[in-house]
Amino acid sequence: MAGKGRPKLDDKRDNQYRVRLNDEEDAMLDYSSRATGLPKSEIFRKALQDFYNNTLLNEYETKQQYEDVWEFDHISLKRVIKCPYCDEGNRIDFSDYIVNETSYERQMGAEIAYTFQCHDLECVCCGHKFFVDGSIHEYPLGSYESEQIEIRKIFSEKRSIAMDSAYVRNLIMTVIKHSESEYWEDAVTEWEIDDCEEDDSCSSECICGKENIKYLYTIRNVLNGNLLFPIGSSCIKKFNRTDMNEETVLRESTFKLLHAVEDNRYLSLSTELFSRKLLRWLYDKGAFDTPYNQYDGEEDYEFMLKMFNKRDKSTISVKQDKKIKAILLNSIKPFLQKTLAEKIR
Repeated sequence: MAGKGRPKLDDKRDNQYRVRLNDEEDAMLDYSSRATGLPKSEIFRKALQDFYNNTLLNEYETKQQYEDVWEFDHISLKRVIKCPYCDEGNRIDFSDYIVNETSYERQMGAEIAYTFQCHDLECVCCGHKFFVDGSIHEYPLGSYESEQIEIRKIFSEKRSIAMDSAYVRNLIMTVIKHSESEYWEDAVTEWEIDDCEEDDSCSSECICGKENIKYLYTIRNVLNGNLLFPIGSSCIKKFNRTDMNEETVLRESTFKLLHAVEDNRYLSLSTELFSRKLLRWLYDKGAFDTPYNQYDGEEDYEFMLKMFNKRDKSTISVKQDKKIKAILLNSIKPFLQKTLAEKIR
C-alpha cells in the first residue's frame, strides 16, 4: 500500500545560494516583486533563465562562426527618467541620443557600451528643461550589464521654479492617484471637463494648493469615474490637451458674457465676448430656442453668426442691431441665467 503524504517533486530545489545585495539592488528586487506579484526567488530564477539562454545562443554563434544565421536583439535603451524639478517620469529612448558606441571582446563575446547625451530635454509634466548624460552596457549580446545615468537641472533658467514645482508636484500626484495609469503623459488622456463654477471672491484653492482661483473646474476620469474638484485653468493647461484648453476658454466666456449682459453694458458681436465656437455652443445647448421663434433657433443662430463674421461691424444696419440686442436679451440672457444660476458663488 502506497504511503500517504506529499508527492515527490521532479523539480526539487535543494541547492541554496546566498546573494548579497546593496540597498539599491534590494529596493529594485522588492519593487519588482510587488509590481509583478512574483516571489523574489522566482524573479532570480527567471533572470537566471534569461541570462542562461543568451549565454547558450552566444556560445553557439561563436563556435559555429555563423554571423548571419542567428540575429540577436540588442537590449532596450528605453528608460523612464525622473524630472529633476517635479520628480515625474519621462519616457526616453536613449538610442535616439547616442553619441558613441564602443565594443570590446570578452569571454562570452563583445561588450557594447552605448554613450548618450540628451541636452535640453523638456519634461512632459512641468515643462522645465534638463540634461541627461551617461552610458548603458550590454554583455553578452542581448543581456543587460550595467548603466550610469546622470540627470542635471539647467541652472541658467531665469524664473524661480521652487514654488511652481511644488504646485506641479501636487497636481501630478493627485491626478495620477485618481487615474488608471501611473504615467502622467498617459493619465492626462483619461480626463475630461465635467463642470465649471465661478468664485467671484477668488477665495478658493486648487487641488494643487494654489490659492485665489476664480474658475473652479470639475474634471472626471472617463475610465473609472473619479472626480477632482476644484482645479484651476492653469493646472488644466498642464495637461497639454488642446480640447480641454479650448473648453476652458469657452466655459469662462459664458460667465463673462452673462455678467456683461446683466450689467447692461453696450454689447456688440466682437471677439471681446464672442467667438464662433461660443455661438455654436449656445446653439447646441438650445440657447436660441424660444417661444418667439417657435423653439427653432437655427435662423437666429445663423443670423448672429453672419453678423459676427462681418469684418466691418459699421455695416450692420439699425434694424440688424436691434435684432442682435433682442436675441441677446430675450434668448441668450435668460438661458445663461438659468444655466449658470447655481454655478456662481
